[in-house]
Amino acid sequence: MEIGVQLYTLRKYGKNTSDLAVMLPRVREMGYSVVQYSGCALFPSEIPTEELKKLMDDNGLTVTLTHVQADRIFNDTQRLCEEHLSLGCPTIGLGSMPGEARNNPDELKKFIEKMNKASEIIVQNGLRLAYHNHDGEFKKCGNEMIFETLLRDFAPDILFTMDTYWVRFAGYDPIEWIKKLSGRIKDLHIKDWTDQMNFIEKIFLRQKGKMCPVGAGKLDFKAIFAVAKESGVQNALIELDNAKKPYEALQQSTDYLNKLFPDKSVL
Repeated sequence: MEIGVQLYTLRKYGKNTSDLAVMLPRVREMGYSVVQYSGCALFPSEIPTEELKKLMDDNGLTVTLTHVQADRIFNDTQRLCEEHLSLGCPTIGLGSMPGEARNNPDELKKFIEKMNKASEIIVQNGLRLAYHNHDGEFKKCGNEMIFETLLRDFAPDILFTMDTYWVRFAGYDPIEWIKKLSGRIKDLHIKDWTDQMNFIEKIFLRQKGKMCPVGAGKLDFKAIFAVAKESGVQNALIELDNAKKPYEALQQSTDYLNKLFPDKSVL
């Protein structure tokens, strides 16, 4: 299992080719060789796929996963596959489902059908489709938790990009859900959760918890990583959605993980 970076963390530094030419070497210098490409300049509309591939190659980086628009996954599937093959990326990711699918069982069924149809084409191209969760998947739609419905009704080839923070934010144990999804998580999103908040966050925003750099919260990443490895996870991707100082937060996470696994034994 390898630790990498979800580039959504650094999205404000990756809005165009020039930005990426500065940002990607910094990611490599921090010791990472695998990334998820998400939130930065869109390919191929804002940066040619071949140019993005060259930038990755020049910096010794491999793209393991993307997040792309649902419309392209459902309606431009073949071309999307060809772009990912050119990029050398094995997994096409969807970051979330449409809002109506969370509240209407019929819409949820339609969403699942679209995912299964797209997955069939994606698998035919030698790639995989992956779905990323937030906390909403742990709520009910109809008489069943949405995540349970997805786990049962998604085609077996569809992977889950499970997010440790959102599982805990929803009130569940990331370790138990990694076990539950064993064999269907190739890329795991890691960010920490804490219930230590200031007065405004607790009283006025009524937050149940907040994100923080890996190691700065209350999740047991040593145990999480051990179970993840046993469950077939290939990449643990640091994703820090709303860090005020993204590079500093990423470095803080890096320093913690280097101390936690100095000999890389669990990885």
